[in-house]
Amino acid sequence: MPYQYLYEDIDNWEITNDRDEPIALLQDFKVVLHSSDRITGVHNYRNLNLGWKRFKEILAKLDKQPNQNIIHQYIESVNENIKRDELTKKLKSKIGIKLTKPLLNNSTDKQEFILTVLGGGVPFAFWIKCKPSRSRKLEKIDCYLTLDYLNNNLQNLIE
Repeated sequence: MPYQYLYEDIDNWEITNDRDEPIALLQDFKVVLHSSDRITGVHNYRNLNLGWKRFKEILAKLDKQPNQNIIHQYIESVNENIKRDELTKKLKSKIGIKLTKPLLNNSTDKQEFILTVLGGGVPFAFWIKCKPSRSRKLEKIDCYLTLDYLNNNLQNLIE
């Protein structure tokens, strides 16, 4: 989907069950959103290719010497106002970004965040959509940022 919609509240998306009753989409399905803008346009596609190359190189290095702490060096953690140009440059040496503060009501900030991810070419972006019970929500994000999880997802994407 276009980047402008990646911040949609998918928790409220509904489908109709066999009895024609509305049910939450996430009740029965795991949903992963991808930006169609990643593969359209010369710059976004090139940035993503470089990001995947970086990701594979880092995983190969970690396969030889597994160290979970090294993964976190390659994930940019952001909890402040997003300065797009500065953050985009930082992301050129990272494999992912974790936004630890929700962008609650400002659609401009949300779009700036997504455009930064596209410009930085990082394969993974995680963010909190609502005011969290802070440590609990961040733990949920961090469980996806492990060497085993990232390796398994890379294999699933290749297959």
